[in-house]
Amino acid sequence: MKTPKHVKGTAKIMESMKSKGGVIVGKLTRPTLRRTPPRPILAMVGLLAGIIGSYLIVVSHAAACPFGSTYADGCGGSAASGTAQYPGMLNSYTARPQWNVAGVDYKVGIPDGTTLTPWRSASVPNISINLSSGRVSCTTAGAHVTLNAIDFSTAAGVSPWIYDNSNDCTWTVANSKFTCSGNYTNIVAGNITLKNNEFDQAGCTNQPSSFATVGGSVTVQYNWFRNGWQHVIETGGPGSIDYRFNLIDDMVTHTSQLAGSHENFQQLYGTAPISADVVTFNTVYQHTAGTGNGGRLPILL
Repeated sequence: MKTPKHVKGTAKIMESMKSKGGVIVGKLTRPTLRRTPPRPILAMVGLLAGIIGSYLIVVSHAAACPFGSTYADGCGGSAASGTAQYPGMLNSYTARPQWNVAGVDYKVGIPDGTTLTPWRSASVPNISINLSSGRVSCTTAGAHVTLNAIDFSTAAGVSPWIYDNSNDCTWTVANSKFTCSGNYTNIVAGNITLKNNEFDQAGCTNQPSSFATVGGSVTVQYNWFRNGWQHVIETGGPGSIDYRFNLIDDMVTHTSQLAGSHENFQQLYGTAPISADVVTFNTVYQHTAGTGNGGRLPILL
């Protein structure tokens, strides 16, 4: 697939930084950070791009932000309550980002204390749930569907997946858990907001292509993406992309990875116009060596 111009530019900057032993954190123009001495663990804090807000999902607020509010780094606001996933990740650095890092200084994903409803017993307006196939569909054309605090883990031998490729519904999915999917991705939808969710594709056997494939505007904030087989988000517009404050954790590490599998934080497809694409203040942490093409992501700390 041809790499979009804005992605090529980013890749060049990242490769340049890599050659100098640097790390991109927050803004691409920040000074190079170094550490002492190198360790065998591969980690990445690659803060890549972000923009437009969409729907507001109300969650418990996180604890005070240790680096204040100078930067619009996502701390506070809709950050999840609870302890950050990797609070010691940057402890070995002689200089670290002077802003709050997702998954390090504040938690992302499902807030502590959230009670999840199993998907097989969920009752939500404007959707149908096929208990045999696991398909979750919008039933009312143009409806706004809100899925909040639902456990979409495999149950009764069935792996659920959201599919809306015809009814032009608008989705808000928040505070929910996803594991393996009965489809090539956990979610196929048009316009969607994903906020404070946890996705984990460890142990999946169908070798999914992404966590979500979107054909419209997408807001992706405060999510924890783990053990992905390939891409985080695939989107083709038309619309805008707001991709901020997420923790992307150990991608393309499966031993049965398909030949040619590779990690794309964001894959753009088709020819529909994308009005804005903002990706920033995301944290990428690769602490297991990747097995697919591009599995060893470009910035290593």
